[in-house]
Amino acid sequence: MENRITIGKRGFCIFFVAFAFLLSCATGRVQSETLYANEPVCEVIEDVIYEIPEIRAEFPGGMTELMNFINREMSYLTLRHMDIQGRVFVQFVIRKDGSITDIEVIRSSDPIFNREAIRIVEAMPKWTPAKNNGEKVNSRFAVPISFRPFW
Repeated sequence: MENRITIGKRGFCIFFVAFAFLLSCATGRVQSETLYANEPVCEVIEDVIYEIPEIRAEFPGGMTELMNFINREMSYLTLRHMDIQGRVFVQFVIRKDGSITDIEVIRSSDPIFNREAIRIVEAMPKWTPAKNNGEKVNSRFAVPISFRPFW
């Protein structure tokens, strides 16, 4: 007796469908490469946000002036009579043009301070943007804002 392998009609159909599928995938791949042959190989992404750029973004006048700005802008008077204090960490993106976007509270000791912390960040002037390889880039920055009585 010979050892013959028979696949039958059902096995042949399964084989044919799988082969047709693989052939169509390969053909589709070639077609898609042909369609985009004139497109650049590397896509330029404008919205990359650097977590740690070579040169960090800077508030006009430096960190000391940033803290002075926060203290000047703080409207804590309405909360003082409640005798509460706390700290809010606000994170935001400094765009290539120095503008601030994507403001969010990442940690807060009390939600009562969140709106005021966001308002302070929104009131900030344009920053000197971060740089990477000598070019201005978008970067993420976080700052703590402390709310405590001054007396």
